[in-house]
Order: sequence, then C-alpha cells, then structure tokens
Amino acid sequence: MPSSQGHSDEDDDAALEGGLEMIRQIRSNDPIYRKISSAANEEVGRIAQGSKFGQEIMTCAFSPDGSLFAWSVGSSTVSVHSVSELLPILSSAATSSGATAASLLQNWAQTQSAAVLSARSQEANNGKIDLDNGQAVTAIAFGERGDGVSRRASINSYQRFNTKGNLVLAVGLAGGDIKVWDMATGRIALLLQDHSDAISSLEFSRDGSFILVSAAKDKSVNLWDLPDDGNMFHSLIPERGWVQPVRQVAWSPNGQHIVTVGDGKTALLWELETFTVVKSLQGHLNDVTGCRFSADGKLLYTSSLDTRVICWNIQTGQIVGRYEHMTPPPSAIFAAGTNDHEVIGLDVKQSRLATICNDGFLRVWDISSEEVKDPIARVEISPDARSLAFAPDERSIAIGCQGGFLQFYSFPE
Repeated sequence: MPSSQGHSDEDDDAALEGGLEMIRQIRSNDPIYRKISSAANEEVGRIAQGSKFGQEIMTCAFSPDGSLFAWSVGSSTVSVHSVSELLPILSSAATSSGATAASLLQNWAQTQSAAVLSARSQEANNGKIDLDNGQAVTAIAFGERGDGVSRRASINSYQRFNTKGNLVLAVGLAGGDIKVWDMATGRIALLLQDHSDAISSLEFSRDGSFILVSAAKDKSVNLWDLPDDGNMFHSLIPERGWVQPVRQVAWSPNGQHIVTVGDGKTALLWELETFTVVKSLQGHLNDVTGCRFSADGKLLYTSSLDTRVICWNIQTGQIVGRYEHMTPPPSAIFAAGTNDHEVIGLDVKQSRLATICNDGFLRVWDISSEEVKDPIARVEISPDARSLAFAPDERSIAIGCQGGFLQFYSFPE
C-alpha cells in the first residue's frame, strides 16, 4: 500500500497493525517433530529445515461455541484444547463455555482404559487432549447438533450414531477415511469410508442437522448424513465431471447451497435441493484456494493464487468487490503465474475478512459495508503460514504454520 504523505513506511506498517497483536505461540510436541529434530541435532520441538514428512498439512478450527480449539500438524494426532486454558488472556472471567470445555476434557480422561488413564488425566488437567487417528490428518471440522429438523428428516435415524453430547469433530485422513469423534466422550462415533485419496476439506451444515460435506484429492465431493448412521447419500458431480481436485468446500448459512473451489479458476455454486450447479463464478486468474460465505449468506468470498480475494453476489453471480494484496494490482500475466503474493487462505466471521498471503502478512478487512476499503489491520506473520481460523467472536485469529507451530492474534476489546 502507498505511504501516506509525511509518514515513513515504518509508520504506515505500525498503523496498519490496527491493534492486532500476537498473544501466544505454541509449538507441536508431536513425536514426529521430536524425532526429526533429534536426527538433525536441532532443538527438540523444531522441525528440520527441508524435511517433508509432517510439514505438508497444518489444519486448525474453533468449535462453534468457541470453547474448544483443535489442530493438527499432518501427523496422526489432533490436539484439542480448552480455549479458556489455551488463551487465558481472552477468558479473564469464568464462562459457561469455558467450564463446559474443562469438564469435557476431564470426562474424556475418565472414559479411557486404566493403561492410559494417568496420562489422559494429566493432559486434561492441562486443558488438552490428543486424539490418535492412525493416519496422517489432512482436514478437520467441528459440527454442532441444533434444535432444528434435519434436512433429511424423512430418513430414519439408527442407533449406531449415538453421541453423548451435541458436538463432534470430523477428522479427514490421508488415506481418504473420515473419523467422527464424539466430543463428550473422546470416542470415535463413526468411520466414514468412500474416498480413495487424501481428504482436502470438511464442513458441516450450519443448520445443526449433522450433514457433512467432504472433498478429496480423488476429485470427489460427498455428502454424509451422520444421524442416518453416516450414510453417504450423494456425490456432487459437475456436468462434465471433475477436471481438477477440490481444495475447499463451504456451506451457506441456511444450508441450501455449497460452494466448491480448487485447482482451476472457477468457483461452483451448488443448490442442494437439486444437487446441481446453479452458478459458475469466473473471475480469478489463477487457482482458487479458499471460499467462505458472509454471515447473511448473500455474499461469497473466494481467495486465489492471483493475489486477490473476490466478493460475489450469489444471486446475480456478479463481482461486487476485490480485495487486493498487491498495490498496484498485478497484470493478468503476472497474477496467473508465481507472484510471491498468492493468497493461501481466508476466513470470514460477521463483519471481518481475514487472509494469509505468501508475502508474509495477515490482513483483516472490515466487511460491514459494501465499500471495499484498505485493511483495518496488517501484521507480519511467519512466512510459512498455511491455514487460519477466526474464533466465533471474530476477536481472535489462529494461524497454522508448516514448521509445526501456531500463532494466535487478537484485537483489543
């Protein structure tokens, strides 16, 4: 961005921080990192430079109520934290969700066998439990049961899927399987099998129906009904078939639409009543890396390797805004190739849009109005950031990095 007259670049960068500051950084203690670090004679907990195994994936997510946070570094382990323990600076006063998370973790410890009870209890006391999935983890998503009627209410519900609580965690694996964990017990509630390659994206419908959509590198997108014993009841297939793998999927807030994006320049808007593509959104100049709906479901935001985020009106399919990560915007030829400003990912919550970019910055925009303005915050982050997640209250942002660590940023109250 251009400097303001009479100010240095350093002054502008400081101003662009917008009050956003890092409040915590944690490294993975997964054995994969300790093993590689020891072999390379490096500090324990720090992955060796250039090592590939375990670096490819970093995925993270907050639970819908904000009480839990889960992350994985590409090994078989998913770590689940109580947010009140993980980020105490955000929990100055005891909250019902914090108490629920703490008791949940304690309950997990009690459900384990005697052989692991002591270790689990110690983990629970520290506000963290590790879930072993047996394969490398490639995607995670929380789902919450609501009070509304299921979209497939005419289908019978069976007893094999019988959770103790209303919160589950779906874990996508490198081999294509999906494990669904009951967050009330820390036990696997369902094993979903149909994909033949690594899961690239998972997301639950926001209507509380426990309907899950999954995308995988095998060029398939499946819909699963968890209350119907995890029945895979439909696969989304474009008219001409999938040409490229899907990177990410997103549900509309009302559960009536799904968007799929991936390798290629097009985002597809699907109508779930007919399972057909109703809009083919074309405007990016490079592969599309992420997608998120606005809180009211009227707008869609897509990120791309072409250095920008595009905002779409889903009713008309028209572009209503562009959020640039290079100033001035690059030429079409430059945007279509390697440009060092590729937008790796995005997240949207209420009035804010956050992005991570290969230029090493986290940017946050105010999207409460239709006018596209400059970011309200821009903060330098780790150059190997690969995933981000907004907390439900849109105050905090988690950044997952290839080197096996997390950074948490927060706005002041």
